[in-house]
Amino acid sequence: MFTDVKNVIPVEETEQTGNNEFVFDSNRVDKLNLTVTLTVEESKDRAYETFVYVNLEPELRYTGVSTSLDPSASCSDGNKEFTLIVCSFGSILQGETRNVTLTLSFDELGPSFTTINVTTNTTSEDNHAANDFASLKVKVNIVTDLELLGSATRGDSVEYGDGDVKGVSAIETDADIGDYVQHTYTIINSGEYGSVSKVSLIVQWPYEIAASGEYLLYMTMTPRIVGVAAGKGQCRTDTKYINSQGYEVIEEDDLAVVPLRRRRQVDSEAAGVAPTGEVSSSNIVNLNCFEKTANCFNITCEFFDLVPKETIKVRFNSRLWNSSLAQEYSEGVDLVRIASTGSLFIDPAAKVSQTNTNNDFTNVYTEAKPNFVNITQPIKIWIIIVAAVAGILLLILIIIICWKCGFFKRNRPTTYGVKVEKQRGEYEQVSQRDQDALT
Repeated sequence: MFTDVKNVIPVEETEQTGNNEFVFDSNRVDKLNLTVTLTVEESKDRAYETFVYVNLEPELRYTGVSTSLDPSASCSDGNKEFTLIVCSFGSILQGETRNVTLTLSFDELGPSFTTINVTTNTTSEDNHAANDFASLKVKVNIVTDLELLGSATRGDSVEYGDGDVKGVSAIETDADIGDYVQHTYTIINSGEYGSVSKVSLIVQWPYEIAASGEYLLYMTMTPRIVGVAAGKGQCRTDTKYINSQGYEVIEEDDLAVVPLRRRRQVDSEAAGVAPTGEVSSSNIVNLNCFEKTANCFNITCEFFDLVPKETIKVRFNSRLWNSSLAQEYSEGVDLVRIASTGSLFIDPAAKVSQTNTNNDFTNVYTEAKPNFVNITQPIKIWIIIVAAVAGILLLILIIIICWKCGFFKRNRPTTYGVKVEKQRGEYEQVSQRDQDALT
């Protein structure tokens, strides 16, 4: 008896199992079907009432006879589970060969081998029983293309410097920090067949300016997986990076941000500020992880059993730290370009190969433009201290100068003698008048 599996990629042989292993790529699967051709040959005597029994594993189902070179051959389901196929060939003459081709279907074959056991039986004496059994092993190599896309929703172009610039202690809610910035990463399984058992998304998030250590994109909440795939994965990172200051978080919807940006545009035009035109590359500041101009932390999101054509979205919510950019990039800067970075990794245990790995990496950019209309810059504490000390020293210096010039010495004239002389003169005048009166 001979068996063969058709419509598959050339046989992959191994030393352990010989040439009965059949491996094919999922991107070349034809309608989730495969065909098995059974060939029964009687080389010695005549065989009466010959039957072939095909045992299938649960992953495979019998759907019928595809072609038959022997019109007398017939096959049927041997049980309700469709895991046993019984084919009858009748009597086979000496030297005669009979063939039948079975069609098997499947929903999904994994990266491990699925076994098909075939046994022949006849009512005649069989002197070559060792040839009456054959075992076939079939598996599918999952070939797909995972694609990673990125977008900056409601934060592709934001502003800094407008309004009151607050320090860390003066902030009460995340809205006081600055503009809302949301980066969205989208994973697409473009494969036609087979699920990807495990894939990881690693995002590097720029949370600080490397040069100064000041906040940059302040993450307000744990990343969220949205859509029907929300239950297929989870994201994790060090919790010290998520709303580390414990501010009250106010979530914004898509419509709430649009009027805010329009209001700023109106305020700028009213103040006579020209809108930003062409930006010179020499006046752009790049803050990102790959150039190490930003301090970043990693966020790892793991997803399981991504089926063909499935899409998963992960949203990262943050606030642009207004005061950091206003203090660091207030002069000579036309644009601050901030980037997060995402990468896809497939678990080697998933035994999945890709047709294209160049789309497993992407950056998401947010462009922040300076807008210093009616800005109130916070006065740094060291400036206040230096000004107070300088004022005290200046006062002391003035006092010393006045003291050296004798400003504090009081020159009082001697008036006592004058008063005595005046009183003596008045007394003599009165005495003279009295004497004249007596005479």
